[in-house]
Amino acid sequence: TVDAAVYIKEWFKSGKWYGQEMGYETLAEAIEALRVNAENAENAGGEPVVTMIADSAESEIITVDKAVTINGKGKKLTSTAGRAINVDCAEEVIINDLVIEGGEGCQRGVNIINQASTTTLNNVKVSGVSHYAVHVATSAGAAKVNINGGSYTGYGALAIYGAGTVATVKDAVLVGVQLLGIH
Repeated sequence: TVDAAVYIKEWFKSGKWYGQEMGYETLAEAIEALRVNAENAENAGGEPVVTMIADSAESEIITVDKAVTINGKGKKLTSTAGRAINVDCAEEVIINDLVIEGGEGCQRGVNIINQASTTTLNNVKVSGVSHYAVHVATSAGAAKVNINGGSYTGYGALAIYGAGTVATVKDAVLVGVQLLGIH
């Protein structure tokens, strides 16, 4: 057992996947470790996976700039940053079973920016944000967003500004506090 909020599988340049568990205190630290060790992961041919084993509180934006799967396992990410998670990559990002709770100052839960990624949210719950639970910025262009289950509450639950973006929503609850669920 790793005594930390999250752990990731660690890769080595030898090209073999050893699956060593490395512990980190916050989700942001684990994502940063993936960024630093991306070359090792690519050499091993493995997909980066972050698994939360405890709740995580963040005051800075978590920026995902590489392909990753985040397994929330029902744990809570509480964020007081302007955006809880920025997805800023052209690769696939998958977030499973994560509770994102916006605190004071958190405007957006999942914010897709700058590149047309494929972002999949499986049974994610976003609440407490002052603007959008899920936001696709104009700069993201033709992104793909897959929302499967979960609940998304914000001023607007889903805001799409990226031209050509395709959003697929299945079995999810979208609640717009001030606007319709989709903006």
